Amino acid sequence: MKKAFTVLFCLLLVMVMSLPVYARAGGGGSGGASGGGGSSGGTHTNHTSDGNSNVGILEAIALLVLSSSAYLVYRGKVYKKSRQSKKLLKEIDDLDAVWDEDHIYTRVEEIFYAVQNAWTMKSLEDLQPYLSDRLMENWKAKIDWMDIRKERNVLENIQLLSRSLVGIYDALDDSKDMAWFYIEGKMIDYTINEDDGTMLDGNKQAQSFIEFWKLIRKEDEFYLDEVRQKDEMNIQDFVNFSEEIGNENNGNRMRHPS
Repeated sequence: MKKAFTVLFCLLLVMVMSLPVYARAGGGGSGGASGGGGSSGGTHTNHTSDGNSNVGILEAIALLVLSSSAYLVYRGKVYKKSRQSKKLLKEIDDLDAVWDEDHIYTRVEEIFYAVQNAWTMKSLEDLQPYLSDRLMENWKAKIDWMDIRKERNVLENIQLLSRSLVGIYDALDDSKDMAWFYIEGKMIDYTINEDDGTMLDGNKQAQSFIEFWKLIRKEDEFYLDEVRQKDEMNIQDFVNFSEEIGNENNGNRMRHPS
């Protein structure tokens, strides 16, 4: 029985370790945490009964199941919102080619990898084709601060695991068009001192993360304008609305994150 509990515990632990945490470019910060373990003086003998051990395992399993369930429920909400977005997308792409589904999803993938690589190399000039002017200025200030501190955020083994359109605002004035994407990725994320290579933060174990990206339109292309973390956004607040066809399929237009 104890062996079965141990096997189940390990399986659930693997599931939870794959759940997203927060990391990344743009100042999201490394997800590393340090802690020290101390040993007390003297010696002692640990007498743990099988009953108490089983209770501890059951409590751990319950916690892991709850964590996994919460993640699956959240992903279900993302899927539902994305279906609503794609439904509207199919209606407006006939009126405006910039809303073509393949194009906008490919654009997000291009931005994702360009952003991570340029951030770790501190080469923001390479991001002119991908970032809005506002976000470019914001990130430049952060890079300048890292230069003063002689730090560099290293991102490696970069993977885009999922991207889902969850919000659309299609205005009559094309310059006001915007889209929100749910982004799930995985990478190694740590910060070093550029003088001696000492690791200052993070670790060299790949970790998952969730972000929400706001894209705005300039002429006939979308540019990344804002990056928000999962705990900053409520998936229910995203809406899908088109002024061109007068279609709002979920909620109050004024609640659209901006």
